[in-house]
Amino acid sequence: MIKIEEISKIGLGTYRMSSDNEEYIEVIKYAIDCGINLIDTAVGYGYGKSELLIGQSIDSETRNSIFIVSKTGYSNEEEVAEFNQKDSNLITLDENTLFSNSPDFISFQLEKSLRRLNTNYIDCYLLHNPEYYFEKNFSAEELTVIIFDSFKLLEEKVKDGKLRYYGISSNNFSKIPLKAILNNLPIFPNFKFLQFPYNIVERNASFLFDNENSITIDQLKKMGFFILTNRPLNTILNGKLLRLADTDINDVKSLEYEEEVIFHDLLQKIQNSLSKMDEDPKIEEYYPIQFFVENRKNMPDITTINLAVNDYLYPFLSAINLVDENTINVLNNLKNYWHVFSLYDNQERLNNLKVFLDSQGIIDKNYKGNFSSYLAGLYLENSGINSVLMGLREKKYVDSVKYLL
Repeated sequence: MIKIEEISKIGLGTYRMSSDNEEYIEVIKYAIDCGINLIDTAVGYGYGKSELLIGQSIDSETRNSIFIVSKTGYSNEEEVAEFNQKDSNLITLDENTLFSNSPDFISFQLEKSLRRLNTNYIDCYLLHNPEYYFEKNFSAEELTVIIFDSFKLLEEKVKDGKLRYYGISSNNFSKIPLKAILNNLPIFPNFKFLQFPYNIVERNASFLFDNENSITIDQLKKMGFFILTNRPLNTILNGKLLRLADTDINDVKSLEYEEEVIFHDLLQKIQNSLSKMDEDPKIEEYYPIQFFVENRKNMPDITTINLAVNDYLYPFLSAINLVDENTINVLNNLKNYWHVFSLYDNQERLNNLKVFLDSQGIIDKNYKGNFSSYLAGLYLENSGINSVLMGLREKKYVDSVKYLL
């Protein structure tokens, strides 16, 4: 088994990887061969498909040479129905997502994690974003009870040999009762891991310990915690998602003209369809169309583009009987343009950020290698972080960080 001090400085984060794509199996095997022995997943990543992918990628010989971290909490109606028990800690996050950190539900999800991961133990199991209880108006005292009850269950699972360690993954440790938790460390000896977002914009060097005081990463490490960070290359800047990775798209002016022609033709088809239905052909009166007229060239990434098309545009086109093969082909073509525009916009904003960071002495404009791997090195060098989790979905991404291992 991998000892804590042997965990690689770069970990493979599998948030956007699932068993639906068999090519990821080769990427995981390649990453392990290159020296990455930390693999991070969660029940909520594809509702088990990420865990299933890892289980398909490792064999019994490989298992003891890697450190697997998974997380518990997120669920859906299908899984809750399978659980078939009353859970007073179950909360609704949105129409598709439920959440619970109750001991019985954790135990239920742990057994499913073990089966999907094809292993009889998990190196570390994390409570996944327990701050949701705070956001749902649970008091600090109520959340403390939930976390402590969960920890007691996880200690039992360690004794049973199903876990080695456990911890908390949170997007905001200031929203959980950190003081109460840290004051009770002696009764939770296997609580060893903390995970949170960290990047060049969101440099979370400390967390609110109580109403007046903060605690730093260095102080947490001195208390015996192993610090994992996620989201190293995605941040929010000026209210908009920014990808902290370079692209080679330098000009889109010629593409803008091509896109304008295709988009105008689509608008004309929509107007014609509305007229045939005796509806008002003034398309600016319809929100789905207005949204794309105003925003299609500055959407932050392909995920946002796909969501906007699927949630806004397709339902509208279907309502006016305009979802035919030709229209779908036009939309797919437009999505390709919009993706290129998003990459160009991202690069422009990233270049501006680099100028600012260099002027503040935060980065060196003469860095070597690609910007993403340079940032990962900075995080490890200056922050006290033990391991940085990165979404290395291609072998070339693994190659770019091998020198940091």
